[in-house]
Amino acid sequence: MKALDLKDIVDLKSTEERRATGYSGTSSMSRPARRKAPAPPKYFSVKRALYDFQADSDEELSFMAGDVLVVLDESPELTQDGWCQARLRGTKHTGLAPVSYLESAEVVLEHFKS
Repeated sequence: MKALDLKDIVDLKSTEERRATGYSGTSSMSRPARRKAPAPPKYFSVKRALYDFQADSDEELSFMAGDVLVVLDESPELTQDGWCQARLRGTKHTGLAPVSYLESAEVVLEHFKS
C-alpha cells in the first residue's frame, strides 16, 4: 500500500468536503454575482452654429459660425427660454448656447469623433 503524502491528504479532504456539502464545482454559488447590465448609451444631437456667439457669462458657451456643437440637454426648462446645454466638439468647453443660432447637423455625424 502506498503511503499518502500531504498533497494526497489535502486533495482527499477537499473531495470529502465537497461531497459532504453537495458542492460539485458547477453550482451557481461558486460563480461571482453578475453586475447589473449598463444602461444603453445616451445619444446626443449634433448642431452646427449659424452665427458667431460671444458668451456674456461663465455659464454660456462661446462659438463661431460653422462650429459643431454636441447638445447635451434640450430640456423644456432650457428650450422655453431659447437655450440648450452644449459642448463644443473636440473640446471640453460646455455651456448654454442659444438655440436660434444653431441648425441640425446630421450630415456631420459620419465625421463625429469626440
